[in-house]
Amino acid sequence: MLLGDRAMKTLASVRSNSDRILTLSFQGNPATTVSVVYSPTNAAEEEEVKCFYERLSRGTESVPAYNVLIVLGDYNARIGKEDSKFSFRDNTNRMAAILQS
Repeated sequence: MLLGDRAMKTLASVRSNSDRILTLSFQGNPATTVSVVYSPTNAAEEEEVKCFYERLSRGTESVPAYNVLIVLGDYNARIGKEDSKFSFRDNTNRMAAILQS
């Protein structure tokens, strides 16, 4: 994660929730929490995918309601024509289906 000088001055904490989830907290009014994620690919085992989304869910649920929460990352999701009018894919993969639920 690259941060500028102003962001570095407000950085309160950095936490690695897993090898795929990094969470940064920034001081401010309101405080801001940013989670940067890299989701398992379609080739990953179902248990790895489940574990990833459980950790992500626990991490986001632990953020106080008055904080600004931003979740950024690569979800390896493909949205198909059955879910989007203007899609580059013919079908939706399991990552997109999980995100839609």
